[in-house]
Amino acid sequence: MEKGRNEGMELGEARGREETARNALAQGLAPELVHRITGIDMETIQRLASVSPRRA
Repeated sequence: MEKGRNEGMELGEARGREETARNALAQGLAPELVHRITGIDMETIQRLASVSPRRA
């Protein structure tokens, strides 16, 4: 049971970092900066950037 709880927490944290990255990219932050802030690998950042709408 503890293992499942830990896996769930890790998944939730990863989703939260991705949401933060999507929001930052939508606000126009540079992908490199988003990478440094979130710790998400650049490949994932580039994927998120390609699907994130840009705000004017």
